[in-house]
Amino acid sequence: MKKSFLILAALILFSISAHSQYVLQKDYIEVHQTGTALYSATYKNLKIIPLFGGSAYKAAHISVGEYITLKDALNSGLLEIRETFSSGGNVNQLEVRNLSKDTVFIMAGELVSGGKQDRVIAKNILLPPGKNFVPLPVFCVEHGRWSAGSEDGASFKEHRAFTANSVRSKAVQNADQSAVWQQVDEVTTKNKSKSSTDNFNEIYANKEFMKEFNAYTEFFKNTFNDLDDCIGFLGVSGNRIVGCDIFATNELFSQQFESLIAAYITEAITENKAPSLSDVEIHSYLISFLTANKNQENMINEKGKSFEHKGKKLHIATF
Repeated sequence: MKKSFLILAALILFSISAHSQYVLQKDYIEVHQTGTALYSATYKNLKIIPLFGGSAYKAAHISVGEYITLKDALNSGLLEIRETFSSGGNVNQLEVRNLSKDTVFIMAGELVSGGKQDRVIAKNILLPPGKNFVPLPVFCVEHGRWSAGSEDGASFKEHRAFTANSVRSKAVQNADQSAVWQQVDEVTTKNKSKSSTDNFNEIYANKEFMKEFNAYTEFFKNTFNDLDDCIGFLGVSGNRIVGCDIFATNELFSQQFESLIAAYITEAITENKAPSLSDVEIHSYLISFLTANKNQENMINEKGKSFEHKGKKLHIATF
């Protein structure tokens, strides 16, 4: 009996260790499919494949904690973001403090407007409550401005969803300011949204772009309203994977969904090509990093980044 107990305990321990990773398998991370056909939703140039958390996945992530989003914290006035006063401003660093009673989940790829130039967040951060400002790594998405745009010129008051996934990948994976500027230029040029300051956010002032953007958004919002246990998705536009985002819980995913899908929609409108990858190719992409392998972290980092807290992955993003 004692020997059987030890074997069972070892198996449980092995299972818990394996499931500290994000693995594509039954009862853990799942795709819904009929034969080789994956369940998906397609609108014009964007195909989205939802990913679901099974019972074992929920159990493994039951203690990850609850957080509020950058958008909600900033809109409530309980999160302050400003230029770095000590140096008179720094292109690749801002300061942030959290005056709420909750921990804020700040995600790489989110846009903030204001200050001396608009920025994209460079790294995922969990920001607990506190009165002191702490560094916030960023990249510029407005190459031609370095001056206050308002009376409160040092502050950032507006959250503008996520940047396009191609710009996001340059910030998250490449961590290269020149590459970010180059990609911003490409996206704004293709969408006929160039401005005197080369600002990525100019696309949101483009009526033609926003008409398309809002139609995409409405379609995918309605699609995901009915999907229980969804923890992320993979996006395809043209003949390439636009990206894949997976979260530890349905709650974390749901909080970020509306802002996050904007990055995929912007990419699809810019790509302007109907999805053409087969479901077999898509499934192979998922298997390439969602596997029970000791090198999974390296495999994820080759395609994107993972974000962990207390030994649990809260989020992975690949491109």
